[in-house]
Amino acid sequence: MIFDKIIITGKSASGKNHLFNELSKLIPDFLVKQTTRPQRSGEKEGIDYKFIQEDLFLERINSNQFITHEKFNINKETTWYYGISINDFKKSKLCILTPGEVKVLKEKNLLENSCIVYLDIERKVLEDRIKERNDFNDDMKRRLDSDDKDFTLFKDYNLKISNPHFKIKEVLNYIN
Repeated sequence: MIFDKIIITGKSASGKNHLFNELSKLIPDFLVKQTTRPQRSGEKEGIDYKFIQEDLFLERINSNQFITHEKFNINKETTWYYGISINDFKKSKLCILTPGEVKVLKEKNLLENSCIVYLDIERKVLEDRIKERNDFNDDMKRRLDSDDKDFTLFKDYNLKISNPHFKIKEVLNYIN
């Protein structure tokens, strides 16, 4: 592999987890983020995320254990946090990042020799996928509107994929 790290980014339901799962068969050193959001059906603790309580998450922020973290206000009563621990990031070769995380890590010069794969799939496909997987524990419109805003000026990628039926082989050919 010519890159030290493979970074996957894209909107909700763009295929990030599918690509990540396929690549993790070849790249076993992958990043597992920490989050306070509820575990979704089919997600595995320590594989998809490390699910932790908000008080522990905030304690880790205060003790500088995260290289970056983000806060999402879901509604007036609900806030979710996501974070990347310094040690976990240093050990990883494969990860899924948001545009905000990409920006922070790039500013800290931590993405040198990384390949950023951006899955830029049209909104109608994303809506259909979210409906198919019955992922209604979060408001679909809010998520996709937020993603549209986050990715509006996103240009920090090496490979952009717009085909919703992309082949893993395209990505492997690019990164090798």
